[in-house]
Amino acid sequence: MIKRFILFLLLLSLAQAELIKPTDSKISREILTISGKRRVYQNLHKDELTYTINGPAIIRVISRKALAKKSKKSQPFEYEITIDSLDATTIKHRQKISKGVTASEHPNHYFTKSAVDVIRIEKGVHSIIFKAVKGPIVIRVLQDNSSKNLKRKSLRPFQKSENVKIQIGKKSLSYYPLFNDSPMEVELSGPATFELVTRLGFEYWMTGAQNYRIQIYDNGHLAGTYYFSTVMSEGSRIVGEDTLMPGKWRSCTVKLSEGEHRLKIKLLDKDRRIFLRMNKLDEKDKK
Repeated sequence: MIKRFILFLLLLSLAQAELIKPTDSKISREILTISGKRRVYQNLHKDELTYTINGPAIIRVISRKALAKKSKKSQPFEYEITIDSLDATTIKHRQKISKGVTASEHPNHYFTKSAVDVIRIEKGVHSIIFKAVKGPIVIRVLQDNSSKNLKRKSLRPFQKSENVKIQIGKKSLSYYPLFNDSPMEVELSGPATFELVTRLGFEYWMTGAQNYRIQIYDNGHLAGTYYFSTVMSEGSRIVGEDTLMPGKWRSCTVKLSEGEHRLKIKLLDKDRRIFLRMNKLDEKDKK
């Protein structure tokens, strides 16, 4: 059970992130040229990769599968993440080979398009271990340094949906219910940053930390799968619900390019009920 971190997928610009190196400098690395730019990746195959991180921090993991033969089919690859000796979480991806990626030391190898996962680290010193399950894989670990100078504009779902009130202390906020068989859609114009704030509805049989997964599609294409872990929020309640208690809020953001975007939000877990808020983030006016 994951207790101290949230795993979710996020797209951010490279200018907002700083490369982090593994603690073992002897692990071989791979220099990839991507659209004319050189990027340092670490080989994740037979050896584990260990990173020491000072939290709080948001860590972005970019992964690709390496292949000796060219293929038109999407390639599956998997790896495990273990934080502070907690239970390992398996991350699965499937990507097609990228035409714009080459390796100077392995010119006859091919690499898939990148998959991006983000780890949210709490305060303190933490150890993160990566282990390949289905590879070989190369990864690039970055620490997100994006600005927090943002303002929020609340978004309503495209389809009609009655909201519910969640009471947090003396404050009451509106959330939209999300079920496994009823995805939610929202429209907005880019460039923009989309923020999704979620709370799990805790039923009587749920104890301790609980996990759930959400997928976001952008104009019909999968933008990412987001992995969350939460615990019950003390002092909060769902107005009108006697059988559910709200979990602590968990959020993720997606960077959207210029143009019109229709996002579909899908809950993957059939035995979960989620409540969500959606926001468009913009930079605050400078004084």
